[in-house]
Amino acid sequence: MPPATLRRVLARRLSVRPGAIAGADARVSRQAVARELAEDRRRFDVRGLAPAAHERAVRTGLAVREWLARECLTALSMNFESAGKASGCRSCRSSNSPRPGAGIGYAAKAMR
Repeated sequence: MPPATLRRVLARRLSVRPGAIAGADARVSRQAVARELAEDRRRFDVRGLAPAAHERAVRTGLAVREWLARECLTALSMNFESAGKASGCRSCRSSNSPRPGAGIGYAAKAMR
């Protein structure tokens, strides 16, 4: 692909350092979390999943989606092993990814 085309397609690359989205989950509304939890219960078997862990993962996922929208990002790549208190992404789940059909590219990997 010619460099000019590649620059146009990629537009912008944003590297997020640990802690960059810390606190973003606190800005997610209770109503949004409740809606997402209900949707998860409808779509998935969540029996055996600790409610607090599920809520934390949902809240983080919603914060990531809001960040993608706010920054007008068109793709996301994530290393699940980087999740933790220091990163601000306290919990990861596959549904932290953009919703199918949202027009957001997504790749994730647990590095070993």
